[in-house]
Amino acid sequence: MVSDHAPGHAALSCPEQPRRSGAAAAAHPSYGAEAPAGGGRVHLREDTCGLLVLRSYRSFSMVLIDLGLRIAIWSGSIDAVSSDFATLQGIVRALVTPLVALAVGVVVRASVTPLAWGLAMVFVIVTNPEMSPPPKRNTLLTRLFDQGRVAIAYRPLRWTTSVRDQAVQSLGGTGKVLLYADAALRGLAVLVFRVFVASIFLT
Repeated sequence: MVSDHAPGHAALSCPEQPRRSGAAAAAHPSYGAEAPAGGGRVHLREDTCGLLVLRSYRSFSMVLIDLGLRIAIWSGSIDAVSSDFATLQGIVRALVTPLVALAVGVVVRASVTPLAWGLAMVFVIVTNPEMSPPPKRNTLLTRLFDQGRVAIAYRPLRWTTSVRDQAVQSLGGTGKVLLYADAALRGLAVLVFRVFVASIFLT
């Protein structure tokens, strides 16, 4: 299991908090081990920014998908969606058709999960959380597999509101700008979706 000292996300310039254990330490980034000094601390700030950018990136994909569906209806290409998006080749071909916005949105949305896992993996490698008890065979390959499993466990926790709020607090003004950008994109996605639904009943 991951030691109680392993955070789900490291705190940056935050007041000290009492430690929690287990999943609570992973879910609440203000608890657990302190950020490493030097390059590690610099990376953790970049990781915090990356988390907020990725949230906006995910919201942007929903805007593109909703907009792409609206364009497909308007251009009369909606019937081609099921066939063109059934394969990777079909999605690539859609990039030069009126379905380009929808195709880009699908690609962007599909890339969110591997990007989120990649960020979590780099975070685990940099912070190097201890395993308790340590593995009997502590080889490079064993550590890499263990870090990958920890990253998989961290990834959904890093989408939580607690981690988002801590990231915003850690980045100060930059964090607020990224938070507002994500909120604006999500609001735009909802607006486009409502227009899309309304267009179905009006056509």
